[in-house]
This record gives sequence, C-alpha cells and structure tokens, in this order.
Amino acid sequence: LIQEEDAVSIWNFVKQHLDGVGAIVCHCEQGLSRSPAVAWALAEALEGDVAAILAESQPNQFVYKLLRDTIMHLESKEKNLG
Repeated sequence: LIQEEDAVSIWNFVKQHLDGVGAIVCHCEQGLSRSPAVAWALAEALEGDVAAILAESQPNQFVYKLLRDTIMHLESKEKNLG
C-alpha cells in the first residue's frame, strides 16, 4: 500500500512545488481509495476544503492516517528546528 518513506516523499514533493502550482491532482492506479486518502491528508495539511473529497469517495483510512501523521511529525520537527 504505502509506507512511511512514501508519505515523506509525497509531502516533500508537495512542499517543494507548492509555490509554483494552483492545484494538486492525486491519482493512483484506480483512483478509488488511495488517491482520495492522499488528497484528504494534503487538503487538511494545506487548509483546503475536504468536503468534496469525503462526499465523493471512500478514502483508504490507513493511507490517510499514515500520511496525516507523517505530515504532522515532519511539520512539528521543522518548527522545532526553525
């Protein structure tokens, strides 16, 4: 499914390109549960609207929680260093 190092890579990629984009598109092989889970975690972290994601899909809870927790950990670590 997804491992912590994948979650770290996703968040680092998003942060690296955040200033240059207007939208983030998430898609996996079938786009049914994993990509909505990633979109959900990213939308929360970036203070976006998660209502449509949750209304229109069934996000994979494991993927969502792993990415959410990884983002929270990385951001907390960054705040403590800076």
